[in-house]
Amino acid sequence: MDHWHIVLGKLRRAIKGCGQNSDSYQKKLKQEILREIAVLDEESECRDLTQDEWERRYELEMALQQILQDEELHWQRRGGEK
Repeated sequence: MDHWHIVLGKLRRAIKGCGQNSDSYQKKLKQEILREIAVLDEESECRDLTQDEWERRYELEMALQQILQDEELHWQRRGGEK
């Protein structure tokens, strides 16, 4: 029985670490998306953006929206809201 307690403890620690790594990755991705949107916005003030640049900006906005929804869901779950 002690063997399984040790195994489960190690598994819990590993899973917790995976969640922390995921949060860190999502935070970095969010910052990168915001930076890229800011660059495109600065360029749009100086010149007209190409069709591809506009499409890229819209893709970035959708990705950012998904990240924000995931964050909101995470905090709702932690706070016990439904």
